[in-house]
Amino acid sequence: MLVAAVSTNVNAEDCYHNWSYSADYTKLDDTYHQAEYYCYYCNAKKTEKEKHTWLYEEILGDQYDANYHTVQYECMDCGAVKTEKEAHSWEDEDYGEYYTYYYENKKYHTYEQKCEDCNATRELRARHKYFSFYDKIARYATFNKKGILVYSCIDCDGTKKVYKKWKSGTDYSRNYDIKHGTVFN
Repeated sequence: MLVAAVSTNVNAEDCYHNWSYSADYTKLDDTYHQAEYYCYYCNAKKTEKEKHTWLYEEILGDQYDANYHTVQYECMDCGAVKTEKEAHSWEDEDYGEYYTYYYENKKYHTYEQKCEDCNATRELRARHKYFSFYDKIARYATFNKKGILVYSCIDCDGTKKVYKKWKSGTDYSRNYDIKHGTVFN
C-alpha cells in the first residue's frame, strides 16, 4: 500500500486531490487489472479498472512447432503473465552465407533455414543455380566430338556438364590445321 507523502489533517471532501503517480495493482482477468491510487494530501484512495500494459518478455525456446513459437509477455504494472503463439520469422533466403547447402541430386540441393527468434529450423529444397561461366573444360571440342564444360552450383558442390559443339575461336575448342589434321592451341 502506498502512503501519502505529506501527512496532513486535510479532510477528503475539502482536498484538491493530488493522486500518486504509482499505484498498487491487482490482476482482475486476462485483460484488466485494478489500480489503487492515493492522494498525497489527504490519503484518500481511488480505484480504477485499467487494461494491462504488456511488455515482451521472452520467447520460450523449447515451445515451438513447424509454424509458430510461443512468446511470453508480462504486464509491467501488476505482473500478470500471458503467452501467445507467433509465426516464425524465417531468415531471409537471399543471405545464402547463413545456410549450409547439401547436394541432393542433379536438379536440387537442400538447406536448413532457422527462425530468427527461436531454435526452430526447417529444411528447404531449391534448384541449383549455376555460375554463368564454366569452371573447367572436361574435354575440348573437336570437329567430330562435342566438348564438355563443367559448371558449379553457386550454393552447393553440385556440378553440371554442358556439351558444346566445336566453334572456331572459342577457348573450349581445339584449333585444327584442316589440311594436315594436326591439333594446336
